[in-house]
Amino acid sequence: TVPLVTLNYAFHGGASQDDAEKTGAANLAADLLDEGAGDIDGKTFHERMENRAIELGFQVGRDEFHGSLRALNEHRDEAFELLRLALNAPRFDADAVERVRGQEISMLQRDSSNPNTIASQRWWATAFPDHPYGRETKGTVESLPRITADDLRDYVRRTFARARLTVSIVG
Repeated sequence: TVPLVTLNYAFHGGASQDDAEKTGAANLAADLLDEGAGDIDGKTFHERMENRAIELGFQVGRDEFHGSLRALNEHRDEAFELLRLALNAPRFDADAVERVRGQEISMLQRDSSNPNTIASQRWWATAFPDHPYGRETKGTVESLPRITADDLRDYVRRTFARARLTVSIVG
């Protein structure tokens, strides 16, 4: 009865794919996918989503990159086009990369005094020493500045492939 379409998907290959010196690359890429794609700049991309009540979400786990889309059925074509562009032609413009990187570094600094975050980080590092699971999925204050737009493009190129994709859709 609700004219809504919801899509959830996952690509195998999350933060464990990050280079040890550039942890947080997958997470940074996820945070930047709706900051412009194809010939659409970040501001226009967000306006198109907002004007049509389209929700796109991207997050990274250790083993998978998860995404979601939610839109009214009448706007599904535009929603799927924006998702297609975000996954296939992300821009990773320099100004957006720097702005989002700064936000991520601020969150990491804030989390550095959170007891739950500290306990979780120590558990993963102790349980999985010398393994990608022992590294921080969001990166570190030291690793995030090392990540370039080319690193983000490389992550997308290596991870976003049909053979690595699982999809569920309702609507």
